[in-house]
Amino acid sequence: MSDADEEIAGEVEEEEEELDLNGAIEGQDVSVRAEEPSESAEKLKKKKKKKPPPIRINLTGCKYEVLRVAQRRLGWKEVDDSDDWEVYWTDTSISMDRVSKLSKFQKINHFSGLLELCCKRLMAKILQKMPH
Repeated sequence: MSDADEEIAGEVEEEEEELDLNGAIEGQDVSVRAEEPSESAEKLKKKKKKKPPPIRINLTGCKYEVLRVAQRRLGWKEVDDSDDWEVYWTDTSISMDRVSKLSKFQKINHFSGLLELCCKRLMAKILQKMPH
């Protein structure tokens, strides 16, 4: 052990002697024993964390297989239009009716007006209308 290690060990011993554990007076013999884990702690250990359900994705409007491959790798579940879903992926534009019926937790890969942003000619018209 180096001199520095011995010095630190000596300081730790001195501090331990000065400690007043559970109201004990300095110099008295104080024995500290480990308490057994409480019942609630044991119950928490026994409880397994529930896995969240897989994200449900609707790919009925998608023709690209790469999205299905990605969905399987992510552990997401593919569902139909008749089932509940969190993500809707489509290759075409979305009607305003469908957008207005979305719940707060549902996401969709298109939005109203997307065509105007993707087409250069239409986007140029929109940008010309904007005030300078």
